[in-house]
Amino acid sequence: MPTPQVNSQNTNSPIDKEGLIREIISRVPSGGNVVYEVAPLEKIKKDFLEEAKTKILGDIQNLHEDSKKTLKYLESRQGDITGTELIEKCFHLKRGGSSSGRISKSLSGLTYEFLVEKTPGGRFHSKLKIRIKELIGIHEATEQEIEQVHNHILMEILK
Repeated sequence: MPTPQVNSQNTNSPIDKEGLIREIISRVPSGGNVVYEVAPLEKIKKDFLEEAKTKILGDIQNLHEDSKKTLKYLESRQGDITGTELIEKCFHLKRGGSSSGRISKSLSGLTYEFLVEKTPGGRFHSKLKIRIKELIGIHEATEQEIEQVHNHILMEILK
């Protein structure tokens, strides 16, 4: 849109406000000429991404406290952990009897939610990050989003 030129010699000349307003109005689209750019596919992906995040958080929040503690320990160790180590180092209990049952129960909840995997050697390791990637990676989540969800879940189980 052209702007009125101000003459440096005559700074008191009036600006034609009505003409300027008519010019602006003539350039603004009106009525049915308005075009909106909508990216429905992007919106659908974002909705599924949010649902997946909510599902993971819900699964974690619904875990028994022993399962949350076990998951925290497995996440902190980042390796294959024996049931005995969980009994002694995570729960600070003596081996045998009810201690084994308690660990077994805590692991069963995590295994059911696909958050822990048992290796052929009878050891356990966390699959939390893998599970996050499975659920939100399919919706083109970035590594940064996956890491954010992982950190958010870790903060949730610290409560």
